[in-house]
Amino acid sequence: MAERVLRVGESWADVPPAAWDGLIGEDSPFLEHEFLLTAEETGGAVRANGWEPRPLTLWEGDRLVGGA
Repeated sequence: MAERVLRVGESWADVPPAAWDGLIGEDSPFLEHEFLLTAEETGGAVRANGWEPRPLTLWEGDRLVGGA
């Protein structure tokens, strides 16, 4: 098994969309990468509004195995 590495991103742009979306169910539109990134880029989910994007991702080699 590859070593697991926890990464803290500065933005949802730091997280590969296909890898993130591979972790969630099909009926979870508010957890999809596109939704989270759009909320950040349009200013809806930013520090000024009480939300600071800091995606946490857990990697096993080059494979995303967890996130929050």
